[in-house]
Amino acid sequence: MKIKAYLTVLFFSCLYLPLRAQQGQSEFESTRLYADLSNSYSQNLINALNKDDESTFAQLQEIFSSNELTNAAPSAELGTLKTEVSNALKVIENGGDVSVVLVYRTLTNIGSNFDIDYSSINTKIFHKTKSTGKFTNYLLATKNVYFVFVDQSDDYYSSSDVNNVDKKLFGTAIKIIYKTSHMKQSFKALVKVWGAMGGAAGPKLGITVVKIKPSRIKDPCDIILSNKSFKEDLTFSIHEANIASFQIGVSNSKLSAKNLSISNGNLVIKPNEAQSEEWKSNAYALFEIHLPRDIDNFRPLWKTFFTKRPDDEKIAVDKWLYDNTISRIGLYGGVKIDKDPLANLYAGFNYAVTKELAVNFGWVWANEVTPQVTAIGDITSVKDALKYADRKYSKGKISIGLSFTPSAFATTLGIKSKSEDAGN
Repeated sequence: MKIKAYLTVLFFSCLYLPLRAQQGQSEFESTRLYADLSNSYSQNLINALNKDDESTFAQLQEIFSSNELTNAAPSAELGTLKTEVSNALKVIENGGDVSVVLVYRTLTNIGSNFDIDYSSINTKIFHKTKSTGKFTNYLLATKNVYFVFVDQSDDYYSSSDVNNVDKKLFGTAIKIIYKTSHMKQSFKALVKVWGAMGGAAGPKLGITVVKIKPSRIKDPCDIILSNKSFKEDLTFSIHEANIASFQIGVSNSKLSAKNLSISNGNLVIKPNEAQSEEWKSNAYALFEIHLPRDIDNFRPLWKTFFTKRPDDEKIAVDKWLYDNTISRIGLYGGVKIDKDPLANLYAGFNYAVTKELAVNFGWVWANEVTPQVTAIGDITSVKDALKYADRKYSKGKISIGLSFTPSAFATTLGIKSKSEDAGN
């Protein structure tokens, strides 16, 4: 009994450890630096901003590899940060996992001067998809993020427009809002289901560079930019590269074609009453690991099997094989959903049909009472007496069935948690 209790605690303790990963410090910025940009380069940047992303990206590369940034504060960090951002832009150009986010107002060249529309706010996200070489706004588990704010210079605000100092982009506050990971969502849902079942010269621009601490970016999360002049906060999402989840498995499921349907791009499974009861009595909780998946874009099998990736021009054999084979295979281990979770142990492989459903192939070991004669004293109840009987695990038996995300399992069987039933 002590070994059983120890294994139960160990099982759930190991699974809970990754869920604490989002705790950390309260500071999100590694560096924040302001610098003036010369008049000629300011006008070049404005022209590029009014063209396209490629022109702007090329102009940023030129700026951070030149000596046109001056009057930096803090000045000692300018050389280091210039080199760092310049290298980051090179990594982006080669499809590396770095992002530079440009935040600026609508800018207009007027002769040698320029005008800024304070009511506007624009963004450009420089991050390339390696497979296509095109810029994308979709950031998947990106840890290295730089923000570059383009605004009027400090000299302009202090001498020509003191009334709008509070609108400076330099003062933009940055915070990170952590979202609940797919693994943590599945764990919370599993718990509910388990419980329910039991200046003077020419004008110039100012550029502010902010480097976010990579250690503070934990996918999935939102990076939020706040400024008094913004009509609403700017939000940049870092999507999750999921490697594990909690699921609920059912063994030896007997489904017929009438139990399955596809509706609005979703696979719908409606077991009959007898099947539902069988699932509840044979359900087990499992912890599954797999290669990293873009969980927000994980497509159902029937879409990856017959169509190309959204960013590809045609079906590529290597990507097609990856999307339909290895990316869908996972390893799992689990215990029975019961007051005695170690009554059955499960392990094996599964194959994800959708984000919510997988087919399981594995083994189950039952903790069975062995033939014996055991003294039980004055106990008269067989149920109570069995608590003192010697047990051992049987040889592994083949187990084939399905596994669901806990929320999908609860929806399929109409299970509600006790708190939901109580109206909480």
